[in-house]
Amino acid sequence: AALTSIVGPHHATQESLEWMHSTFISVRFLLFVATFGGLAAVCVITLKTRPKGVGDRARGIALAVVAGGIAGNMYFISAGLGLLRSSAQTGDWSAWGDWIPYPVLLCGIAMALANIPFMTKALQEYNAIFVVTLFEGSHMVVACVSGVWVLREMDGQPAGRQVLYWLFVLIIVAGLLVIQSTAAGNKGTDPTSDRPLSQPSFSPAGPSEPE
Repeated sequence: AALTSIVGPHHATQESLEWMHSTFISVRFLLFVATFGGLAAVCVITLKTRPKGVGDRARGIALAVVAGGIAGNMYFISAGLGLLRSSAQTGDWSAWGDWIPYPVLLCGIAMALANIPFMTKALQEYNAIFVVTLFEGSHMVVACVSGVWVLREMDGQPAGRQVLYWLFVLIIVAGLLVIQSTAAGNKGTDPTSDRPLSQPSFSPAGPSEPE
């Protein structure tokens, strides 16, 4: 995450009404929404079909990933607050006579709140380290991808910087896969608890004598 911030965009986008229209009324935006919606639907279907309360790993991954993915969609709030900041700096509030800033801001608030039920349920059912790792990783990946694709934050950057940026995003993804595959390979670990799945049990009377 630190590396993506180093090679990522360092210039502020000058938000305007025309920029907001071109950003959110575009094929690029619709493609991103369709892709993210499809992936979120897969997670929701997983939640509907996997058992609850038994530490099912697929259910835990789906909860954390969908929560982090929703939280990572920060382009709405970024664009809305950016336009508000630009209007305050220039003293020109004419953009707010148009309809589009209001649904953009409302969608930003909705995204900030929509991840909470998923995250709350994940923390109730699964180990916090298991959940938070996936949540933060998914949040960062979606934020990076949406920033580049929807807001075009890397447009005009040198090709080498763009290659490094995407390389570091892939490193984040690879790190998440390694963490989860390592955890999945450890058969004695329960993602719902800090304790191993199999605990030695002892009788108060001591071990029984073999007959």
